[in-house]
Amino acid sequence: METQQLNLLVPDELPTHNELSEANKEKVFLSLNLALESLDSDCQEQAIAQVNQALMILGTADTLPNDIPIEGTRKRREALDYDNYFNVNHVKSQEPEIFLVSSILIAYQRFLLLGHNCNKFDSHNIEIQRQGFRTYCKLLSRVFNLSLNEKHEQN
Repeated sequence: METQQLNLLVPDELPTHNELSEANKEKVFLSLNLALESLDSDCQEQAIAQVNQALMILGTADTLPNDIPIEGTRKRREALDYDNYFNVNHVKSQEPEIFLVSSILIAYQRFLLLGHNCNKFDSHNIEIQRQGFRTYCKLLSRVFNLSLNEKHEQN
């Protein structure tokens, strides 16, 4: 499996609240609900298919040049080393909500694929990780002022 680089928003670009366009509101709403459906699924293949569908609904957002200077402080150079090691790329976008939701879904997708290809993980630890993804999806729904499907609001 080819490893795709994970795009993450530059920390200063992370939204704490955001009004979404109607189109992005629908995409984010559908994607988060599909992700939560996937997290509730007992079938690994179904969960993978649902998160893949959520990523397709989101699509991609255009990136803007990351104007953080590469040269300079030692901390910045160290951050770049970590980014390269973990195969991530920090970006800016006019649609940060798409990147934010996408990055969580890609991390969850990789988690599912890893579990699918290796069954040596402790079930308790897997459930803790799944609960973390659930919590993050619900947090994003609050950040973007979205009401999730009733089923997910209660869990």
